[in-house]
Amino acid sequence: MNSDMKEVTTSEFRARMAAYLDFVRVEGGHLWLRHRTRPIAGLVPMEDVRLLEQLHAGSLERKHKEQKELLRRWEGVRSEVNRRWRSQI
Repeated sequence: MNSDMKEVTTSEFRARMAAYLDFVRVEGGHLWLRHRTRPIAGLVPMEDVRLLEQLHAGSLERKHKEQKELLRRWEGVRSEVNRRWRSQI
């Protein structure tokens, strides 16, 4: 874990919430919250959240384009199968 990341339990976070929020807000740090040994959440500056949202939106847009292309190809195959089937009747 590098110096701009901290990992704390939820009870530690509750006890020192103001300090941890300042760590994220002022220092731009990343905070991982654990419940016992299991990571359950992360706290990051809003600037990082915006970057993640842009990345996610771009990923969704790419997936949408890929799905449209697959649907177009499927419709072509389906049309060809229907055409061949009808020609055999």
